[in-house]
Order: sequence, then C-alpha cells, then structure tokens
Amino acid sequence: MIYKDMSNSEYHAHPAISSSAVKTVAKSTIAHWLGQERKETPAMALGSAVHSLALEPHKKEVVRGPETRRGNAWKDACAEAKTFNPDAIVLPEAEFDKAQAIANAARSNPFMAEYLADEQSKIEMSVILTDPDCDMELRTRPDLYHPDGTIIDLKTTIDASPNGFSKQSLNLAYHIQAFHYCRVLELEGLRVNRFVFVAVETSAPYATCTHVVSTGLMQLGGLDWERAMEQMLKYEETGEITTNWPEMNELFLPSWMNNDI
Repeated sequence: MIYKDMSNSEYHAHPAISSSAVKTVAKSTIAHWLGQERKETPAMALGSAVHSLALEPHKKEVVRGPETRRGNAWKDACAEAKTFNPDAIVLPEAEFDKAQAIANAARSNPFMAEYLADEQSKIEMSVILTDPDCDMELRTRPDLYHPDGTIIDLKTTIDASPNGFSKQSLNLAYHIQAFHYCRVLELEGLRVNRFVFVAVETSAPYATCTHVVSTGLMQLGGLDWERAMEQMLKYEETGEITTNWPEMNELFLPSWMNNDI
C-alpha cells in the first residue's frame, strides 16, 4: 500500500522490515540487527536536514537554532520546534547554514533539478506491503520516485567522485538498499527502470555526482538481500538470536606477512 502523507517518524516507527534492517543483517548478524540502538548524532541530524531542505523545503522542518547545542537556549529551541512539528530538526546556526548550502548544491544538480521540477515526481512516498515469497512485511520510502520508472536517493558523502562513491556504496551496502527499494515498488505494481544515487559532498564546494546502479551491481544486491532475508525468516520461525560465529576461531597471519616470516 502507498502512503503519501505518512510522517517520517511514523514511517520509522512501523515494524515492517526496512532496507536498513536488511543491510545490517547482511553486513553483520541477526543479533546486531535486533540489538542495535539508534542514537541521533550531529552527522545524522545534518544528513536528515539536507534531505528535508533539498526535497521538501516547503515543510520548513529544519530550524535554525542557537549558536551551540549547550545550555537552556538549545533545550528551549528544541522543545518549541517539536511542539509545532514532531519531525522538526533543530541545528546550531553554523550547521544550519551548512545544511542549506549542501541542499542548494543538491537541488542544483542537473539530474535532480529536472526531476524535482516535474510535477509527476513523488517525494518521500512510503510503501508498505507483504512480500508474497517470504510472507514478511517490508517497507521503503524512496526520496523521489517518478512514474517513468526512476528512483532517486540523495546521499551526503565526503567523496562524491565516481571512484570514491563507488567504494562507499559497497562498504555501506547501498546495492542492497537499491534492490530492496526496487523490489518493494515493483511488488506494489509500480514501474521501475533504474535506481540513481545523487551524491553531494559535505564540504565546500559541495560537489555533486549522479550514479546509476548497474545491472550487475543490482544483481549482487539481490543475492545479498536474499541471503539476509533467509536469516531473518529463520529468526521469525525459530526466535533464535545468533551471530552464527564459531565457538572458537583461530587467528592467522595476514597474507601480506607470510613472506616475511
């Protein structure tokens, strides 16, 4: 089912399995997924602010707070902002200005600008459904979806270059995210032709680069997604929380040292 007006907090509170959950299992274990604690960090707040300012500036969710996060002035600013909007993001003055600059750069990316200007584009659309193959409830919330079959995900990064972002995408399992989004939207009956990351750097000059997920990388994402889902399905059936690590592991010399001994 498609939810057009679901708030960000409502979406993240929903128990359906997200791409972040699948990525955690794929990169770590079931135990790490179930035991993880979500702590809001300044970096996460900056990333969320950039998304809101770039994709939905009309909502005015991002608030320019006091100079620092210390003292009663900060607490009062946060309390006041949350009173008007539970999804409000309060940033210190300098961080707000930086988030705005990054968001402006993202909106100026030619590919992103074209789709943001298109009235058919759906921003922050939530999709929640039951996967018929594994009988598990899944959810996804693409930054932007267009009926021509394009999914766009905005990423803040240190290095948006082709080489730098390629490494980051594998390290952070973005290929699994891409597959998850595509699968859920296709199960909903929506057309999906390509998944595109628009990466924007978090340091001046806030350079951007557009990255299309290749067929091969999407296939790898599907394989990794299926392996993770198998583990999650096993947990649903047995309730067993495990790392699947051996009871005793032997440590070996790294390969690069073997010739020196």
